[in-house]
Amino acid sequence: MKRYRIGRDPSQPVRWEQAASAAPGPVTLTLGPDEGPLLFTVDKHGEPRLWRSQGETGEWTGLGGRLVGAVVAVTGRDGGITLLGLDAEGQLLQRTLNPREPGTSTWQAIGGGMTGDIVALPQEAGTALFAIGREGRIVHTLLRPGEDRPKWLPLGGPHAEWFNAVALAGEPGGLLLSALTAERVLHYCHWRKFPEDKPNHLWREQGSIDQAVRQRPNLPEGGSGEQPVAVPATDR
Repeated sequence: MKRYRIGRDPSQPVRWEQAASAAPGPVTLTLGPDEGPLLFTVDKHGEPRLWRSQGETGEWTGLGGRLVGAVVAVTGRDGGITLLGLDAEGQLLQRTLNPREPGTSTWQAIGGGMTGDIVALPQEAGTALFAIGREGRIVHTLLRPGEDRPKWLPLGGPHAEWFNAVALAGEPGGLLLSALTAERVLHYCHWRKFPEDKPNHLWREQGSIDQAVRQRPNLPEGGSGEQPVAVPATDR
């Protein structure tokens, strides 16, 4: 497996360099306390593994537990690292990590009935967590430092097959949530006053992705300057 090395001198070209031996599954990247890269993956037996740089080399270290799918890793504003993942029973597992002593913590269940698409966003008050729960319902909690039994709340909106969330910098700020239904209809929600307000009434239907693709003009090579036809937004 290779990674980009981007130097501090912008005049120098970006180059690939060897970062780690072959990863057994999808790789998640975050930065450690010393701003060095930390890589996470799940092996064929479901055990999550950590790779961290040790000079010019590195090695994969087992973290214990059994997960289904990729590891979610988030570096908090205090520099602490939180790992999240789903087990085979749909339990959302969480553990804090000290990269220098990865065996000093254990996995803890912080929610059940999850089916996928775990999103974690560091916030001033803690870590905002989102997931798809039973019947495609989107659920959310704010995991505060030291808390191990957070209360999960439904967010309304569509029954989702896919979900994502991003934090918006500057004005107007807040979080932007997006969800795709089984019918391939895209919905979005701008949660301006996170976490005070509840966004149930803020979801908007953006339209079918397939329809948007069909309406996009076929541009010749180099482009024609035409713009794709916008899909009007309607209240859900």
